Amino acid sequence: MSIEMVGATGGLFSLPAGRLPHQEDPPSGVIVTANNRVVDDRYPFWLGSDFVTGDRAARIHELLEGSPTLDAQTFRHMQTDVVSVAARRFAAAIGQLDGGDPRLDEVVRLMRTWRGTLAADSPQAAVYEVFVVALARRLLEPRLGDRTDHYLGQGVTPVLAETRLLVERNREWLVRLLDDPGSPWWQVEPGDTRESQMLAALHDTVEELTARFGADPVRWRWGRLHTMTLRHLLGARAPLDRLLNRGPYPMGGDADTLWNSQVSRHAADLPDGVMIGPPFRFIADLGDLSRSRGQLMPGQSGQVGSRHYADNIGPWLRGDY
Repeated sequence: MSIEMVGATGGLFSLPAGRLPHQEDPPSGVIVTANNRVVDDRYPFWLGSDFVTGDRAARIHELLEGSPTLDAQTFRHMQTDVVSVAARRFAAAIGQLDGGDPRLDEVVRLMRTWRGTLAADSPQAAVYEVFVVALARRLLEPRLGDRTDHYLGQGVTPVLAETRLLVERNREWLVRLLDDPGSPWWQVEPGDTRESQMLAALHDTVEELTARFGADPVRWRWGRLHTMTLRHLLGARAPLDRLLNRGPYPMGGDADTLWNSQVSRHAADLPDGVMIGPPFRFIADLGDLSRSRGQLMPGQSGQVGSRHYADNIGPWLRGDY
């Protein structure tokens, strides 16, 4: 058995099955993959570059290692988990800032106690999501100009306008920068530092959220920025939109959480962004397949008059099966 692969030089070559990435009965007893790169730099063959970040896989490992038992309820909890590993890193960094501005200081205090849960009703999640875009723009726009949107995820054609995988590299790059205060990326102008750039991005964040939701940070909500609308192909124009579409629904999570609810981070107006996520969830009980559970939304019927047209949306949002 062999597989054709594209090498780093662009030529085709074949690998025997034993040389492909694989695990067999690992000591941990688990095999985890979440669209992430499954090999490190020691692997001698080129597998491509279109991988998402390793955050979701890292979170799966955390939950498996922290659970005394692994049963259907464990995996139900995992499939609806909205904790972001990257968000925890940014919260810790923001929590160390000292800007001498009462408005910023209040937000800094909120972030110090946050553990990266991107719940729909979380003000800290709203701060984090707006902050990472504001920070990336401050560091990139002076260098990339209008190409910045593409690096933040904007597609290059109308068909793929909502997202592109460069956004994964952007998030990885920002996380690495947090640990490298001496990086030249922080210095856009002479005298710029990591702290000054982060404070400026936090100021941009506070200004945007205040303009949207008022000056009280406790009233900010990620789910007011991050919503899901289920759009029918014929629902792009009125009046069919009101008949065929469903939503918007406040959503937690983002592209880095197990409950994936990805929107392109370049979008200036997140509620209008296209969301990519899991319309179908499934848990297979291999000890008794009759106890397997699944959930498909919006419903089993494509007929708008049917009671099954959208009856699975509520259970799906609640994490039911």
